[in-house]
Amino acid sequence: MKKISLLSIMMITWLSTTSFLKSSQISQFTTAISYVDVNNSGSTISKSGNYYLTGNVSFYPTTTPTSQTIIHITESNVTINLNKNTISQASTNNTLSLNAIVIDPGVHHVTIQNGTISGVSGVGVVIG
Repeated sequence: MKKISLLSIMMITWLSTTSFLKSSQISQFTTAISYVDVNNSGSTISKSGNYYLTGNVSFYPTTTPTSQTIIHITESNVTINLNKNTISQASTNNTLSLNAIVIDPGVHHVTIQNGTISGVSGVGVVIG
């Protein structure tokens, strides 16, 4: 299992912000990931496509209280535009080893751009 450091995520984010879509353009071509839903139960992306986050995520799962992944990607060819938002662990969430984004083994061509991952007890992005 490969792990990417927060510094690497920051570099990826910095490099990817040079050509992102305006908010008005995003909704025409992508699927929204509701920050409200992600805050409460996380999100699984199981279809190829372009996705964008609708707001900041402060993860405190109510429907799956032992969840250790905020966003789980199970399919190849996925782009997630964080839309200048932050994914973090709520201060009241005591889950140990909480990972922000997990990409399954064998999944390829995944892009995460235009946002920040911070304050999680595990890893920002887990690949494979």
